[in-house]
Amino acid sequence: EHTAGSLPVSYLRLILFAFLLLFYAIFIQKGIISGNAIFEMSDVNLLFVSPVNPRATLLYGVIRLVKTSFWAGFFLLFQSGTLANFGIGFGGVLLLFCAFMLQMVVLTLLSILIYSVTNGNPARKQLVRVLAVAVFIPLLAFFAVRFFIQGDIFLALKDAAESPILAVTPIVGWTSAGAISLIQGHFLAGLGWLGLLVLSGAGMILYIMLS
Repeated sequence: EHTAGSLPVSYLRLILFAFLLLFYAIFIQKGIISGNAIFEMSDVNLLFVSPVNPRATLLYGVIRLVKTSFWAGFFLLFQSGTLANFGIGFGGVLLLFCAFMLQMVVLTLLSILIYSVTNGNPARKQLVRVLAVAVFIPLLAFFAVRFFIQGDIFLALKDAAESPILAVTPIVGWTSAGAISLIQGHFLAGLGWLGLLVLSGAGMILYIMLS
């Protein structure tokens, strides 16, 4: 649901991008340092010694992630008053909540994947840090150029928010672009961006299962 609001939705897209970026940074760091285990000790004691298919065990862990993500993003459901300033109704709040949950699951899988390939290897850890930052260089360069041309930081930020470069930024950009596109009624584009997020998560699960 999208109603008339006093603030451009592009600003909400930028705010959402910055909010999701915070979690992106946290989970990347967790993956480099210690990973982000999806199982509790009781799960390890019961599941890992039982004749349960490893794929089923992993699926159980992913389902637990959905529960964890639900509580992590529950506060979004109480932001209807604030989001109304952008013309976002409660239906839009639910879309933001679901997109946040989806990204949390993907980031947790990414954290596990990073830990599995970098544990005990400082060179790989440094490479992950470089790549994690490098994906944002095109967007930062675009913002810098627009700021140089416009001479106004807010106009440059608005241009960056509306730029397709933000949308193609892995994970964070996909999530923010997908959620806002759905809110604006651009269903094909919204499902496409969130579909990239789902495919990336599925690829990570496949790699973890194979390894």
